[in-house]
Order: sequence, then C-alpha cells, then structure tokens
Amino acid sequence: MRLISGALGAIVAALAVLSTGCSGPIGGSYNTDQEIKLGRKVAAQVERSNKMDLDPSDNERIQAIARPIEAQAKLARPDVDYTVKIIESKEVNAFSLPGGFVYIYTGLIKAAGNDDDAIACVLGHECAHVVRRHAIKQLEQANKQGLLVDLVGIFSRSDAAYQVASLGSQLQQLHYSREDEYEADKYGLMFAYNAGFDPYGMPRFFTVLANLEKGSQATPPWASDHPVTSNRIDRVNRLIEVLRANHGKYPEDTRE
Repeated sequence: MRLISGALGAIVAALAVLSTGCSGPIGGSYNTDQEIKLGRKVAAQVERSNKMDLDPSDNERIQAIARPIEAQAKLARPDVDYTVKIIESKEVNAFSLPGGFVYIYTGLIKAAGNDDDAIACVLGHECAHVVRRHAIKQLEQANKQGLLVDLVGIFSRSDAAYQVASLGSQLQQLHYSREDEYEADKYGLMFAYNAGFDPYGMPRFFTVLANLEKGSQATPPWASDHPVTSNRIDRVNRLIEVLRANHGKYPEDTRE
C-alpha cells in the first residue's frame, strides 16, 4: 500500500470531496450511472492531487497499448468507457476507479522497460477490476455497514490516507480480496491475450516485482494487495495454457 499523492493537503482535500457526496446512495447499492459519477469525482481529485505525465511520447506508447485492452474490457462490460492516464511518480503502481478510470505510474512503466506485453497485462488487470465491479462491491458492503469510505485510499492502496482520516481498523480491511486479485489476473490475461499481446507478460512482470522487492526489502505498491508468490505465478501460467488451448476463452468449469 502506498499513498497516491505525498501531499497531506491533497489527502485532506480528497477526504473533503468524498465526505460531500461520494459516500454512496441510500440502500448501499450503485447503479452504473452512480458508479460513473462517483468515479469521475474521484478521478478529478486524483488528477488535481498528482502530477500527470503529459509527455507526448509516453502517452503515445501507453495509449497504443491501452486502446486494444480497453476494447476487450468494453466487450466484457459495455456500459462503461475505459480511459488510461499516466501519473508521474517513481512508485511502481497502477490502479483503477469505478466507472473505467485507470491510472498507471511512470515508475511502473520504467520497471517494465520495453515489455509492452507486461504493461498490457497490468492494464488488463486494472480494467478487470472495473469489469467485475470489485471496488463497487466493497463500497456497497461498506455502505451497508455504515462505514465512511476513503475512495482514494482504497483504490490507490493507500495506508497513509486511512491514518490521516483515523477511519479505524474496520476500514483498513477494505482492500481487494485475494479472490478479487485472482479474478483480475484471470480476466486481465484474457483481455491481453485477445488484444493480441503476449499473456506471459504478466508472469514476467510478477518476476520484476519480486526482484524489486528483494532488492529494496519493500513491497512495490502494485503487489501489495496480494504478494507475488510462486503459487500466483504458477496459477497465471496455468490460466495462460487454458486460454491458448481454448482460443482465448475459459471453459465454464475453470475454477482457477
């Protein structure tokens, strides 16, 4: 978990925005319009609180990778549009917001090097969180429990935002579950494969993360929700074999 922006003022501003209209609808459930509106509000705060990378060459590369991934996500969930923007930061991180707003950090791009397939798999993973409504489901559950939710903290995997807001130990449990991460791996691989990318970019990037963790003795933010273990890499490799054997689809009985 890392902070989406290092500035304390940005956290407080984000919490102010979230406390004045983003806590969730009555009854605890979000329809698509509400999800998009909520995501748009948080995206605006994200972009105000961070330095966005507007370099034409960086954006040309990332958009060329993102467009086919977005198209695959759109086929899986057509009721939202998907956009990818770059945050200028050394952190090896990426995250998505409800409504299809996806952010990738320059630190992650640098860590991936020339491996466009690895970046495609990361973007596929983040789009999969939107397609499967993982964050929205957590928010709906939190609303039912009457919890104040720091959306920026949840979506960017930020511990510090929770500490500043003193939201308590219950709120700190509102991370993506292991099952959510596995499902995002699964669908992200499918999106990348069907978009024409090498799905082995995902296990390659997991190896990069593992090496970064060994070198720095700190977990890269993108890997913080679920550690990069040999089991996770093995599982991803098995899913790739299933995709290749079934023309880019998973049989209904796939329980990986």
